[in-house]
Amino acid sequence: MKSKVCRLLSLLHLLWGAALLALCVLGLLDVEWRGEFLGGDLLWMAVLFATTGILTSNSYRTLVNMRLAMNVVCLGIAVEKMCASTNLIYQYSSYDVYVMGENRTFVAQIVLISVQTLVFAAEALTALASCFIFGREVNREQTFTNRISSELPVVLSLGTLFYAVVITGCYVVFELGKWRYSEVPIEVPFFRLGNGPLALAAFIVQLFCICHPRLLTVSVILQIIVAALALFTISPAITNVYFLFRTTVQHRLGPNVRLPLCFTWSVAPYVDVAICVSTALAPDHQYASESKI
Repeated sequence: MKSKVCRLLSLLHLLWGAALLALCVLGLLDVEWRGEFLGGDLLWMAVLFATTGILTSNSYRTLVNMRLAMNVVCLGIAVEKMCASTNLIYQYSSYDVYVMGENRTFVAQIVLISVQTLVFAAEALTALASCFIFGREVNREQTFTNRISSELPVVLSLGTLFYAVVITGCYVVFELGKWRYSEVPIEVPFFRLGNGPLALAAFIVQLFCICHPRLLTVSVILQIIVAALALFTISPAITNVYFLFRTTVQHRLGPNVRLPLCFTWSVAPYVDVAICVSTALAPDHQYASESKI
């Protein structure tokens, strides 16, 4: 029974990866009816889901820790992308720039994004079921001679929780602001890494280490992944802070005034706001430098 369940989950991961790959190809085709739907961002997720399916299969003698960690990663990324796709459905169905366009393009965009959202939802459910199965397997197979104290995982998990709340909260505030002021869709599409929900999933696994110390290895793997994603956002964040600070000061002083090398305390609050905003925009790469503020 266990072997059949693992094979079923493996096939589901492969199926959702193949579906994303098909959407990726459709998004790269030079056809008018696809509109603003771009499928290039789906390629790495298709590879991730397919790889998780291969590792989940019993045909490969992979450690249960690695299987559980991969499914947690898929769960966090699928949830974030599902929410982002839902937001795109709202944009494509409500903004005048899309509604007043060609009817075939209008319908095709919504259909493609809806299918993408359903695929992410199905992958999230599949990864969640896999997490329960392999989590029980980890608790049953591994043994530890010494138990770790509960204080250490709690203290270490606070940093991950703070990172997840800040990243996810900035995304939510950014999107709610666009809805509130009826801003037009962004001119340059940008993509997100899904590190906010992934960090939240890593935080939950780290909390489970208090009651189940056998999950410590999985928690370490997830923390390394989250740390790598956080380090990846540092360079775009620095670029966005500089760009936002320069734009703000230039707007206040005028276009013909040269910017000073240092800023006074009156400008410091703007820099603080820029740092907060750039944290949200950091995974979006060149959005801040290419969009109009």
